[in-house]
Amino acid sequence: MEQCSKIRVSALENEISKLSEPQQIAVRACFKASQLKNMKSMRYTTQWVYECLLLRIKSKKCYEHLRKHKILILPSVDTLNRYIKKIKGAYGFDANLFKVLKTKSQTMEAQKRRSILLINEMRLSTSVVFNRQKLQVQGFTNLGKYTPKHQVNKRADHALLLMFQPFQGKWVQTLACFLSKGCASSTLLHQIIIEAIKLTEQAGFYIDAIVSDGASWNRSMWNKFGITADHVSCTHIADPLRKLWFISDFPHLIKCLRNFIIKWAETWVCTFQHKSVLALAILIVFFFFRHQMALSNYSTGSPSLRLKIHWVII
Repeated sequence: MEQCSKIRVSALENEISKLSEPQQIAVRACFKASQLKNMKSMRYTTQWVYECLLLRIKSKKCYEHLRKHKILILPSVDTLNRYIKKIKGAYGFDANLFKVLKTKSQTMEAQKRRSILLINEMRLSTSVVFNRQKLQVQGFTNLGKYTPKHQVNKRADHALLLMFQPFQGKWVQTLACFLSKGCASSTLLHQIIIEAIKLTEQAGFYIDAIVSDGASWNRSMWNKFGITADHVSCTHIADPLRKLWFISDFPHLIKCLRNFIIKWAETWVCTFQHKSVLALAILIVFFFFRHQMALSNYSTGSPSLRLKIHWVII
């Protein structure tokens, strides 16, 4: 009987091994649950918890349906919340994050490790809250070691986000987040970007380009790297044989155009005699009104949208 049981188990393991890794994790969780009399004693693997968290984030209704009808062995929402509370978020660069990235890079091909660094800032409402778990007051300026003295203990109203995105693959990774009073200066951006590139390159990935919008502080940051209209790249920080390219985020210009037209009731638009430039201008305006403004969703009585567009031939 024991030999027969071992043969069945080995045959079952052999069949499970033919499945993809996520399917193997799900099947093993189902078999483990079948051996328990009380599901409260169920212990989940870390990888399965991550998969459950992603499923819960993507669709709450789907998650509850799969769990209620026992299609998959999924932890309760309270259990997921306890796991989430154990994740310690922090501002600045986290050394543990880059250790994980280094482990990941060792299993990836070189061309799949090439990437860009995305930089974006957003305005926040100022607020101060007390974190009972960490026993800390949060909401003040936090730029790590780059925090200026005049911003210490000041309420933050802007967030600076750095994100890693490879050229190949659908995954992205947030590298760091900072809180500042007002927009981060070009000097701070210059220092933070240099550190982000060094840490990412040490983890085994390659950053070939920096992407940001065309705000004045970002343009000043470009100047510190020696970027001009004629020279859009500089010597790479980690490797003098490579180049580091700087790219302006074009959709930001569309957003600025939208805000401008909403703010001003009367708009002057230049039409160029050159056909290619005229076609580009028409395309931009069409894209703007079709996808950004969505005028049909607004009330026609809104005074801010009673636009007068004057075309001037130059």
